[in-house]
Amino acid sequence: MESGKGSNDALNTLNASAPKSSKYAAMVLRSQYPSRWRFLIAFVAVVVSASVMFTYAALDAYDILPGPLTFKTQHISSTVSSPRALLRAQSLAKGASYGKPINREQSQKLIDALIADPSISDNTSVVIMDANGSVIASHEANTPREPASTLKTLTAAVASRTLDMGSTLDTQVFLLPKSAKNSEQSS
Repeated sequence: MESGKGSNDALNTLNASAPKSSKYAAMVLRSQYPSRWRFLIAFVAVVVSASVMFTYAALDAYDILPGPLTFKTQHISSTVSSPRALLRAQSLAKGASYGKPINREQSQKLIDALIADPSISDNTSVVIMDANGSVIASHEANTPREPASTLKTLTAAVASRTLDMGSTLDTQVFLLPKSAKNSEQSS
């Protein structure tokens, strides 16, 4: 015990001439740092941390900040009411005879051939309508989809920001002789 007191006295005499930061370090080494300050600092840290987490969770739940929490119910539509409810485009068949009926069987065969094509994705919707807007044939007409033109535009926007637009891609094109092309189609 006496040797411990002597070492503390030695530290005190050294600390008298040392700068203030060394005195603090000596207090910490001797465990003379007041425990009430440690408790207060730890308590304030816990309260601040908890309040930050609670505030973020509350703001996220009310959709003020982005995140997975929300009180609002999500309304996800799985079907579209009717293809007629979509925006109409200008007619591409100017001068066509609108009185001529469209063959339903032929239309459905065209759609089936399109869907059977391996280069076409399974996520495809097709609608064939007559001039009056009556649906003649369709495939997954009520499934909501992004228009292809929108996807192309978004892809081009991302590509223009990512790729060097002054560069070119090397491609190869092969022309098959007519005899080879015919033999592939027959097999």
